[in-house]
Amino acid sequence: MNRFFCRAFQLGMKIGNYFMPYRMPEYIEGAGSSAKLPEWIKSKGFKKVLIVTDEKILSIGIAKPMLEAMEKAELDYVVFSKIEPNPTDLNVEEGYRTFAENGCDCVVAFGGGSPMDCAKAICAKCTKPHKTVAELQGLLKVMKKTPVIFAVPKPPLQQL
Repeated sequence: MNRFFCRAFQLGMKIGNYFMPYRMPEYIEGAGSSAKLPEWIKSKGFKKVLIVTDEKILSIGIAKPMLEAMEKAELDYVVFSKIEPNPTDLNVEEGYRTFAENGCDCVVAFGGGSPMDCAKAICAKCTKPHKTVAELQGLLKVMKKTPVIFAVPKPPLQQL
């Protein structure tokens, strides 16, 4: 009986997925793409960016070309790098405060899984600031449009 309910739920979610509003991603690919990102962000009408990354990425300089391109494009940005390897609710809350206090209008997630996860949670928190991070977890909890996220995955170690 339990198996039946699980299968019915999966079928319902599969059908419901067709009616969910999704944004189609746009891509900038290839070497040096992160340095092209600031001009692209500016062309989309965004004014201030929250860059979510971790301390290690900043310390080894992977983000430096993008940060220099941000300055060259005269695009305001704030860096939030206080992220633990598995982001906590406190990391998300602090990132949300940084986003709100600085008047950011979009997010760049730069790095591996932890910055990506933290950036997504920060954007979810932006849509429902009165909710705790725990209250935002689960299916269909964030139905409002979130701030736009630009994701820049960390290159594999062989390319560093």
